[in-house]
Amino acid sequence: MDDATGKIVGLYLAKNECLQGYFEVIWQIVNKHGIPASIYADRHSIFLSQNASKLTIEDQLQGKVVNDTQFGRAMKELGITLIPARSPQAKGRVERLWETLQSRLPVEFKIAGITTIDEANEFLSQYIEKFNSQFAVKALEPETAYRALDQNIDIGHILCVKQKRTIDNGGVFSFYNRHFKVIY
Repeated sequence: MDDATGKIVGLYLAKNECLQGYFEVIWQIVNKHGIPASIYADRHSIFLSQNASKLTIEDQLQGKVVNDTQFGRAMKELGITLIPARSPQAKGRVERLWETLQSRLPVEFKIAGITTIDEANEFLSQYIEKFNSQFAVKALEPETAYRALDQNIDIGHILCVKQKRTIDNGGVFSFYNRHFKVIY
């Protein structure tokens, strides 16, 4: 949801809350509006490592850091500031939007004869426009907080899972208990 206008900027349904679903929403936002300056999110482990709150001030002063989640890494690569909410109430507007969508979408899906998640996701792209035309407001400041995506950047190389592996002296690395040999 765009904070300035109340517009829905991306919607995606998945069977459960998952990284791939959030990557899909970011892909929609970037391709339709541009790169947002920041994203306000809850403290779900998709967004923020659960170890982040375990660092003491002494740890931080010693330069210790917690690795980013895959989502956090992708946001850094895009130059998006990830702002973790401190309470559910802090995300009140989004929570009210979810309540509205949870009551409206089942009716809309039934009217449209939608029975699968794929059909629902296809429908949502048109629904966003319908919803925004009814409920969005004009921004107080005309300047946008979205930046254009540089044409040299492949968003697919950012909105993906990246894993670092170590190659041993024999040119082999392991991944999920399988071994692979790198051939030069």
